[in-house]
Order: sequence, then C-alpha cells, then structure tokens
Amino acid sequence: MNRLKIVFTVFLCLALVSYKSKTSSQKPKLLMGALTQTLQKAHYLNKTFDDDFSKEVFNNYINRLDNSKKYFLAKDISGLDTYKYKIDNEVENKTYQFFNQSTQLFNKRLEEAEGYYKDILSEPFDFSKNETFSRKFNQKDYVQSKSALQERWRKLLKYQTLVRLDDKIRANNNKEDEANKEPVDTLEKEARQSVVNSYENLFNRIAELDTQDHRARYLNTISSTYDPHTSYLPPKDKENFDIQMSGSFEGIGATLTKKDGYIEVVRIVVGSASWRQGDLEVGDKIMKVAQEDEEAVNVMDMPLDDAVQLIRGPKGSVVTLTVKKRDGSIEEIPIERDVVEIKETFAKSAVIKNPGKKTGYIRLPKFYMDMNKGKKGRSSYDDVKNQLKQLKNRNVNGVIIDLRNNGGGSLRDAIRMVGLFIEEGPVLQVKSRFGPPKILRDTSDRVFYEEPVVVMVNSISASASEIFAGAIRDYNRGVIIGSSSTFGKGTVQRMINFDQLLSNNYDQYKPLGSLKLTVQKFYRINGEATQVEGVHPDVIVPDRYTYMDIGEGEKKNAMKWDTIHSTNYEKWNPDYDKDAVLQKADKRIDNSENFSLIRQKAKNIKQRSNRKEYSLNLEKFKKHQEELREASEEVSKLKDIETDIEVETFTNSDTEIAEDSVEIERQKRWKKNIKEDIYIEESVRLLNDMI
Repeated sequence: MNRLKIVFTVFLCLALVSYKSKTSSQKPKLLMGALTQTLQKAHYLNKTFDDDFSKEVFNNYINRLDNSKKYFLAKDISGLDTYKYKIDNEVENKTYQFFNQSTQLFNKRLEEAEGYYKDILSEPFDFSKNETFSRKFNQKDYVQSKSALQERWRKLLKYQTLVRLDDKIRANNNKEDEANKEPVDTLEKEARQSVVNSYENLFNRIAELDTQDHRARYLNTISSTYDPHTSYLPPKDKENFDIQMSGSFEGIGATLTKKDGYIEVVRIVVGSASWRQGDLEVGDKIMKVAQEDEEAVNVMDMPLDDAVQLIRGPKGSVVTLTVKKRDGSIEEIPIERDVVEIKETFAKSAVIKNPGKKTGYIRLPKFYMDMNKGKKGRSSYDDVKNQLKQLKNRNVNGVIIDLRNNGGGSLRDAIRMVGLFIEEGPVLQVKSRFGPPKILRDTSDRVFYEEPVVVMVNSISASASEIFAGAIRDYNRGVIIGSSSTFGKGTVQRMINFDQLLSNNYDQYKPLGSLKLTVQKFYRINGEATQVEGVHPDVIVPDRYTYMDIGEGEKKNAMKWDTIHSTNYEKWNPDYDKDAVLQKADKRIDNSENFSLIRQKAKNIKQRSNRKEYSLNLEKFKKHQEELREASEEVSKLKDIETDIEVETFTNSDTEIAEDSVEIERQKRWKKNIKEDIYIEESVRLLNDMI
C-alpha cells in the first residue's frame, strides 16, 4: 500500500471509529468526517480550518444557492451571518446547522419565486420602453424588500423573453411566404410561453432534489475551497465524473461545467461529433437545447446533470444547441450525435512542400495510452516515434509538432516523447505534500530525431502538452509558437473512493461517495511551475481570444504559481541563430494582414464580452444582436483562407486509402484543414528560417 493510501486509511479509521456502533442516521456526520480528514491530511495544500476558511465556505455556498441574487433578501443574508465565522467549528464537530438553516430558507424563497414568474409572465411585456438589464450579478446587492425582488425578476424575465423574441422575429422574417408570417404580438406571446415552460421545468427539477443532493452541494463547496479540481462526488455522480456527453463515446462529445448559471463548454472530445462539426468551441455558453422537430428547452440555471441528459442521445439523431459565443453573439449549432472516431484521436502526419524544402508535420490531439494493455497497447509515444521515422524516410528538413487544443493525457508518454529529441536527462519534477520533489527522466542516451523542431500550442494546450513544450523550451531543443501562454493546469488529481478504504464494519453507512483530490504539482526542470503560468511561447501569434481571460488562473481558488530548485541539464546547441529567427518571425507576424485582422477582431471580442448591460428595448436589442452577428461573420471568413503550402498526406498502409472510402474522405478533410490553417503556414516559415 502506497504512502497516500496509508494516510487515507489511517485517518479515516480514526475519524470514523466513534460511529461504529451507531445507526445509519449518523451517516452525514461520518461523511463530513471522512471528507474533512482526507482534505486536511492528504491534500497538497496544508490548509487550516479557521475563520478565513469559514468565511470562504459561507460566501461560496450562498453564491451557489443564489448566484444571480434573485431568491434571497438582504435580511436573509443578515440572518445567516451569524454562521459566517462558525463553519470551521461545525466542520470540526461534524454538524450542519448552517447548511440546515440556509437550505430551509432557500426552499422558502424558492416557493415564493415560483409565484413571481407566473404572475409576471401572464401579461405581455412592453418592449418600446428604454429599460436595461444587467448581468453583473457579483456587483449587485441583495434587495431589501419582496417588491424590489419582484422587480428584479420582472427585468430578468423580460430579458429572457426578449432573447427568444429576437430569435423568432429573425426566423419569421426569413419566411419566403408572406402568408406564413406571424404578427409580433403572437411571437411575443410564444416567447413568453417558452420562458414559462423553461421555469416550470426548472422548478420541477429543483423540487425533485432531496436533502442528500443539497448536502452533496454543500460538501463540494467545502472541498472546492482548496482548489477547483478537488471535488466531492456523491455515489450517483461518480459515473458522470468529468461529465462527457459522449457517454461511452456516443453523443456530441463535449465536457461541460456550470458557471454563473450557464452550462459552459470546457473541452471538445477529439474525434467526436462536436469536434468534426467544428462550430462548438471551448468557452461557449449553452443557452438552449432542442431535439429534432421539438421546441428548444432553456438550460440556463438548469442543474448540469439535467442539461447533459437533454444533450445526450443516440447515434444519428440531431441536437441543436443555442450558444452564446465569447463575443456575445448567439448562434444555433446543429450537431448529429455519433460515436467518437477513435482514429481521429491518434497522431498523424503529413509532408508540407515549399520551394526547395520539405517540412514534416505531426498533429497530436492528446497523449494517449491503452491503460488496460499497458506496454502492449497503443500509445502516443509509439505512434509519434513511428511518424518521425516515416518523415525521416521522406527526407524532411525539420518537423512541426502540433499540440493545439491538446488537453494532456499520459504523463509517461509525454516524458518519453521528449526523449526522442534529447539525450538522456531530466524532463519534469513532481512534488507532493510529502517529501522532496521527484525528478522524472528520459533514460535513453540516443537522440532519435536531430533536425529542427517547432512546437505549436495555444491557450487550451494543457497538462502533458505543457510538460512537453516546457521541456523542449528548457533544453533549447526547438521553438515554441502559439498563444501568449498555454492553459496552466499543473496539478495532479487522484480519485479517492471512501467505500474502498473502509472495512466491512462500516457497510451500513455505504455508499459514501468519492473525493477527487489534488495530490501533486508539476514543475519544469528550470524550477518553474506550469500551474497558472503555463508555458510562454518563443513566438506569439494572435488568435480570436488573444485578449480574453482563458486558463487555469481564471478558476476560483486556483493553486498559485511558484518555483523550486532547478535541476542540472545540458541545453541543446542549435545550428541556427535563434534570436535572429525569432526577430524575423515577430516582424513577419506584425506585418501580416491576416494576423492584423485577427488581432483587431480579438480586441473587438474582448470589448463585447465585457458588456453586461442589455437594452430591453426591442429595436435597440435587435440592432445590437445584428452588429454582433456581422462581426462574428467577419471573423469566420478567416476560416476560408487558403495558404500557398502544398500538402502530401500518407497512411501506414498503401491500400488503406485506396480501398476505404471513409479514409479517403478523412484524408481530404485532413489535407484541407492543413492548407487553410495560417498558423501552420507561419510555423512552416519559422521552421524554414531555422533550417
């Protein structure tokens, strides 16, 4: 048994021994003890349960209950304030007074709010008035009276009706037959009814939640005060860990989170229906979900699990997502559910031809390894090594490794992959709460590939991608090109199943659920953490989200960046003048019309994303939405740019393309994507300068 498991078992047993002879009514206390003992004794951070902790749990839980401040009154919060600095004592005593009282009060206000929306939506709205609605919830105060709360509800419901009405008016105007067009009054009534239906579904779902559901949310609030990746998962949620709507690789293939009332996309599963369709992006906020030939269901403020159930579905069926893009525009994205194309997740390569030179290109969507088959299974390391071998046989002058949107995966493969480009040496440092940092090394004393290397990254490249890119940069083995920084996810989590740590004497209390716990932190060989800061490229290219705040540092309670001692390693001595190469690339990017356009659009997106005030006047709202759509269309035109590069693709088998129509189509799409990618084109130019 490893050290961490010993720690978990010993302290859990000490914490739970007093409950051994008691009834199952003590389960909540036992669960609190299991959770808090594990957090205190095994989390990477040695955090103390004190008044600061208590205040943070208090504020975070109130925000989880009512983040838009449309349920509680100011006097409710004042009444609960007595617990603000007592939760640490409750945690130590394994009691739930704050939880019980806040939940009871929330349920009361919830019942009152159910009457508000029904009354307000029973009458038409006047959209000719010059009113505004603000989504700056964190800047709002709790209102003093029920009448003020009703007014807050009125503006919220008016805004939600207006969003739907705008959609209906656009669809109505697009009808070719004038006889089929409906008057605005009718459309307004339909929009209001749509909001009514949405809230009926919302309140019905909330009514189905029991005490255990609410308690799980409270325990999760406690665990997330440590860091955003530490979370309590009740038994029924364990199977939805890192919820993927692909469900056994069937669905649309996206990972979601709940943020500020929205269902937000945090990852697109490589090879999935969403990935192939191409319009759904990380950072998109899902507002509505529509099945084929059915009215869209509003999922704002909907529990995450419920939204996922609406989006999931059988292969071949179509789901339409209404999403709010980062630039504020609203888009409808139809996605045909499918089984994830596993083949799309594997490394693949191409030869890019340009006058007098040939460049190797390898796309690696993730660092994969077959955990069930171990060393005998397929791995990203073996595939990349094989692709490098094929590229060498085709006499390429250098290679581009594309890690854009690569969220990580197998740490072992990332370390071994670095070894393909360097002689034996350290690659990564891993530090836990217990003991000194551990140095992970490449043990091969032979360089498999000696030609120049360019590594492409962006703000979504995370974890193992950052380890690879960081090591290549630390060794001065190649040039990193991409966004101003990678994602910055530099921590390691372990899933702790409380049931597995307890003997049969505690069976009456099971199941207790699990805790996803942060236990380690990554550091580069130069001593810098990848956490928050990520890896900063040598050459920075603008993208549409250049000025947006994306990454680990935007997560609440994200662990801090820090440094430890560097390791001893010998840097690569390249044959080219690196400073001159970087200066030439920077100048080329600064003078590029395409990159200049992207940079300007990124500034516009940033400005629009900061907008939280919305007009409730129909004409003004329509005008603003039209401006957003036009701006979004301008950016989308960049996707249609075709570069001057020539691309030669190949597979492992000469007959694979000739006899497989699916593979033929896949290769066409693969080649087209490369030719239309101005970032690959710039990477080729960069590599040519290095050669």
